[in-house]
Amino acid sequence: MGGAAGHMRHPFDLESVQSGNDLIGLFESLKSYAQEAAQNINVKIDGVNVSFKLAGNEFAVDRGSSKPIDVEGVTLARVGERFGEGHGMRPAITNLLSILNAALPNIQREINILGLNSNPHYFLNTEYVLGTTNATSYNNNFIAIHGVNAFYAKYRNPTKAMLKKDARAKPRLLRPGLPGGGKGKNSVEVSYDQSAMTSLINKLKPYAAERGFDVYGPVPTALKQGGQIDYSQALNTPFEVNISDEYSDMYGQFEHLQGRPIKDWLSEISEKPGSYISPTYDKTYRTTDGKRINPYHKNTYLRILEKAEPVDSYIVADETGDDVRPMIDSAVMVHATRLLGNAFLSGLTSDIGDMVSDSASHEGVVIRDPRFSQYPFKITGEFIVAGMYGVIAQKMSGQVTENAIRKMVRESITRTYFSMLPRKR
Repeated sequence: MGGAAGHMRHPFDLESVQSGNDLIGLFESLKSYAQEAAQNINVKIDGVNVSFKLAGNEFAVDRGSSKPIDVEGVTLARVGERFGEGHGMRPAITNLLSILNAALPNIQREINILGLNSNPHYFLNTEYVLGTTNATSYNNNFIAIHGVNAFYAKYRNPTKAMLKKDARAKPRLLRPGLPGGGKGKNSVEVSYDQSAMTSLINKLKPYAAERGFDVYGPVPTALKQGGQIDYSQALNTPFEVNISDEYSDMYGQFEHLQGRPIKDWLSEISEKPGSYISPTYDKTYRTTDGKRINPYHKNTYLRILEKAEPVDSYIVADETGDDVRPMIDSAVMVHATRLLGNAFLSGLTSDIGDMVSDSASHEGVVIRDPRFSQYPFKITGEFIVAGMYGVIAQKMSGQVTENAIRKMVRESITRTYFSMLPRKR
């Protein structure tokens, strides 16, 4: 999810995953979980994240920034103030606000139960899909309401009374706000009355239909008929890195692993290279051009995977420390998450299609269960790279075309296919 909902964790971001073997163990546990309770796993919709709250007697958009217009709420009359002429978000927000405001007199009971009237920091975390809004093709236009989130930032502090009834929204679980404002990864999911959400969705449907939309809540998955989730091919995928002879002579860390299955690489990661502490990671690593990057930097992962140049030619290893090894460890964990995620998703289907199919694939799934994490997390498989950060935002502002996004997806799938082939020696 983007927008106000912020970053949703990957498996390697979870507190329970501290090593390579922990990552394998998590996916094994998820396989058992899917076999027992796939209905508790929800489809991750690949659309435009738009978040709505009440602003007085009407609905408004809040993109999660510290801009006054977001804090006050972007009402229908103010859409043009927040999004310039030609911005792709304008028709999306106009459609959604029109639907919600038309339904408002009929949904007062539901929004009261969900806490939207009494908690100004609460919002509906919503996905907007207009056919092919991002990289996934859908057969219809729809709105998917993921749930209720709560903002927590210095410029919009909820009161103690508001927080008392929901422990998950307490300040100790959330960072205190963004220095100097800016876009906020500053919300958390809160518990809500499921029956009220179901009633809200059902009441919204006729109003949405008038504008050619359907409305969904969380879409559950199911294990495919006779389907099995099998990780053997993923775990036995060979992995190599390109490092210079000079690095090998000094550190000599990878010779015994080159070309070995990725499960062997994972077994030697006793401590993951960085932990997600909202809104970013607790460690950064040095590049040769003087920058510092987070350990799971997507472009660097792809660069390591493509092996066109030695990793130590763009990541620093010198007398002050070796940043190459942790960045390679992170690439191993991202790649394993991608491959294991593909295998996991291949075993699941839903009322809106299989998670992975020949014609189209969903972005992935979302798992919300405290046995794995206090936070919701996602399994995205190939979308871990095909849905690179910023693509939707660029597309919606006209910078990236539909064909460009489709090309990214095709190239990503091609890279995965060739990475799984045995290397000639």
